[in-house]
Amino acid sequence: MKYRVLIIDDEPDLRRLLARAVASFGYDVQCADDGRAGAAICQTWAPHLVLTDIFMPEQDGLETIRWLRKAAPDIKVVVMSGGGGVGDLSMLRAARALGALQVLAKPFDLADLKTTLAAHLPPPDAAGA
Repeated sequence: MKYRVLIIDDEPDLRRLLARAVASFGYDVQCADDGRAGAAICQTWAPHLVLTDIFMPEQDGLETIRWLRKAAPDIKVVVMSGGGGVGDLSMLRAARALGALQVLAKPFDLADLKTTLAAHLPPPDAAGA
């Protein structure tokens, strides 16, 4: 069994880059372009961790975290955001209050992403990957 990571971000290039990186770290990966699509994937695929952007159309990251806490409270959540303004800081604080384990500020190094995943999921080889 490999640990499953769902990436939710509305930027297609970033989504593809993150998916390739996470797969290269040894995790199974699926992607969604907004929180609504991510919620649908969670209902059938059951990821162990969700890496979600905050600012997205349709359903933003905060709405997604709220939904996850109700529908699938065991799924770990890591938030990423590239804003940096005062409103963004309050959104990131809100994400933490809703249960996000960690915040990654965009842009971040892929090494930081790998370290973050390893901090919240057992190493992929521990899952028999």
